[in-house]
Amino acid sequence: MRIPDSLVEKLLAKGGSVTKEQIAALREQEISNKKPLQDLAITSKLISEEDLTKLYAEEIEVPYVELNAKEIKNDVLKQLPERIARQYNTVVFDVADKDTKLVAMEDPDDIQALNFLHKQLGNKIKVHITTSSLLQAALDQYRGNISSELTKVIADEEVPDESDEVDESDLA
Repeated sequence: MRIPDSLVEKLLAKGGSVTKEQIAALREQEISNKKPLQDLAITSKLISEEDLTKLYAEEIEVPYVELNAKEIKNDVLKQLPERIARQYNTVVFDVADKDTKLVAMEDPDDIQALNFLHKQLGNKIKVHITTSSLLQAALDQYRGNISSELTKVIADEEVPDESDEVDESDLA
């Protein structure tokens, strides 16, 4: 999600924990570091990614959702193919009554993504906003627990019997 700098300033002021002097210092840093104001505010710990996302959600009137990747059911997640979910930074995290799909996005203002989601999932979707880190954890659920799958595959492989000795003539 990329929030315009002027809106970041407004949100920081609205949050109440950042002074005008701190915002001015961030503006100077932005010019010298060539980084977006929102990134600087988060890395300098003036506001957390979650708090900034919540303020932004309130401003644009889109509900915020704190995704718990482990609680997303696999069949719900797979309603949107992984390639598309990663391309548009979005996941289906639940299904509400009457087949309304609850979708979490990092950028709910992405018109192209919204249009595609309507084509892919139908018109019964409800968009939520979430933080980038929570969204990435949810996207990682597509891969599942790879290490446990590898362990299972390795355990299923037949372990060669060490009593079978091979002599030099067999190798030749």
